Amino acid sequence: MLRTSANTRSVVFIDFKPLFFCLYDPDVGPYTPEISQDVVRAVIGVAAFAGLREGEIRGQWWEDDGGDVLNIRRSVWRTHLNDETKTHEDENDPGVVPMIEPLRAILDAIKPEIASGWTFPNTIGGALDLDNLADRVIKPVLKANGLKWKGWHAYRRGLATNLHELGVPDKVIQAILRHEDVSTTQRSYIKTVPRVVSDAMRQLEEKIARAAVVQQFAVN
Repeated sequence: MLRTSANTRSVVFIDFKPLFFCLYDPDVGPYTPEISQDVVRAVIGVAAFAGLREGEIRGQWWEDDGGDVLNIRRSVWRTHLNDETKTHEDENDPGVVPMIEPLRAILDAIKPEIASGWTFPNTIGGALDLDNLADRVIKPVLKANGLKWKGWHAYRRGLATNLHELGVPDKVIQAILRHEDVSTTQRSYIKTVPRVVSDAMRQLEEKIARAAVVQQFAVN
């Protein structure tokens, strides 16, 4: 099931329950997926609500969870752990992203009693492969609902666009996404959706119409 925003028509939340059905083989018994829907939801939540890059999501440790903020100190590319991010945040100078309450709740749902190490580990103790996760879990759900997968970076761009629509200044969005230059935020991340464009032109039309009425009244 897809839940969407009536205003932006963008995907806000995906219910993955249909994917986690129980496969049964009489010889081996029921099959249980190695990744829960809560973990899938948490990965998407960090991408959509905090705007982390794919490698930064993979590089998150529970020690980076500051309660009301996420600290970004490293990234993972394929099997390589980088001790700094694309924008040069590291252990000594981490990036900081405020955590909204919905994301806090999503992460708390998967947080172990003794939280240490990878936030999103794979089955052998490394960082979870998000491309593999998308191929196996997310893409089939989107395809079944007539939608195309746009990649993990689409969540980051979507966050920028949604914040822009809420009236958040571009410089603040730049700080949240941790871009070095606000022009990057403006050029590549903030997308004006068609509804906003239509509303803007409608407002112009109404203003011109009101001006014409006032002018006609003055003439008469």
